[in-house]
Parts: sequence; structure tokens; C-alpha cells
Amino acid sequence: MEIVKLFGGLLLVVCGTLAGLYASGKLRDRVKLLEQYAMFLNQAQSEIGYTASGIRELLTMPGTMPLLRPVFKDCLRLLNGGCQLENAWRTAVEVHIPDKNDRELLCYFGDHFGSSNISGELNKLSLHSELVWQRLDRLREEMKTKRRLYRVVGMFGGVLTAVLLI
Repeated sequence: MEIVKLFGGLLLVVCGTLAGLYASGKLRDRVKLLEQYAMFLNQAQSEIGYTASGIRELLTMPGTMPLLRPVFKDCLRLLNGGCQLENAWRTAVEVHIPDKNDRELLCYFGDHFGSSNISGELNKLSLHSELVWQRLDRLREEMKTKRRLYRVVGMFGGVLTAVLLI
């Protein structure tokens, strides 16, 4: 009977630790998403500046952005179905981006893209890129402190639960 209690307590500690790791991983994924989005905006600025590319070309650019690829694919699918860019982008972002604050930031791109000439688009992309980098810097600072905190609290919660139940 004692071995069962010990095994159950160990499982509770492991579950708490895994919950902390999960929360920590979600924060890390948000940072990766914003890094990839900043890279996309940088590439979009270059493409628009040199080739005056449209949205379809921007969304099919080769690149290593696995967290944004589903957004791009859904947006292209909706655009090809006759949807307006603003609605297609917003729908794709809302489906694939889990964090509300990140969704709002990414929706800004679709809300304002394609409404001015090339220099206006480059200026808007530059401003938006600056906003993304500011958010990314804050999120990186948050990750430094909270990532470790999530892990420790998860493990401590598991230990506390095991002690209380055994």
C-alpha cells in the first residue's frame, strides 16, 4: 500500500512539473511566433521595396516560418475564394494564433496592408515592425523571469498536492 501511495505522489509531482513545463513552453512559443513575424515583416519590406510585390507573393515567400505558415495558407485560401484581405487575414489569424494580444498585433497587418502606395506601405511596415520588436523585447524579459517561475511553481504544486494527499 505504501508503494502505491509513493507512486501516486511521484505521479503528482511529475504532473505538476509537466504543467509548469507546458506553461513555460507556451511562453517560448509566443516568443518564437513574434520572432518569425518580425522576420516576415522584414522580408515583406524588402520584397515590396525591390519588386513591389502584392500580398499573394508575400504570403508565398520561401522562408523558415513554421508557426506562421498555417496563417499564410488559410489567408491565401480565403483570398482565392474571393474574400477581402482584411477579412481573410483576420480569420486566419484568429484561427491559428492562440494569444489574444498576439492576435491583435498580427491583425494590424491585414487591417492596413494595401491601402497606400509603395512608400506608404514601407512606412507602415516599418512602424509595425517597430511595434513587434517592442512587444518581443517585453516578452523576452517576461520569459526570463516567468519561465523559471512556471517550472518551479508546477513542481512545487505537484509536491504540495502529493504531501497533502498522502
